[in-house]
Amino acid sequence: MKAFNNIFTEQKRESLIKAEEQRLTGIFENVGQTKEKALKDVIKSAAFYSVMLQELQIVILREGAYDSLILYNTILPTYSDIISTLVSMLPEEEQNDAAAKMEMLIRSIYEDE
Repeated sequence: MKAFNNIFTEQKRESLIKAEEQRLTGIFENVGQTKEKALKDVIKSAAFYSVMLQELQIVILREGAYDSLILYNTILPTYSDIISTLVSMLPEEEQNDAAAKMEMLIRSIYEDE
């Protein structure tokens, strides 16, 4: 397998992950305190996978790297599962709206392939 060439610097990657964590935290600010710790961990994972998928998309588009495409397609279902977990943590009345928004996001990722 070809070595993965980083697109983002470590500092840029950390910055993007932090920005994604903040974005997701804002979406899920109305969950109860009992879910807060678990939510924080799931958001960190979602942010990491989101940035990793972005970086892999760039590699695929620039280099047409087959190995990167395989990795991308392996990571995407995990990211989708994490997003589903996040949506399930929302209060019930907010789940349908959040699920629709997340589905649009995931579809846009698939359409970019």
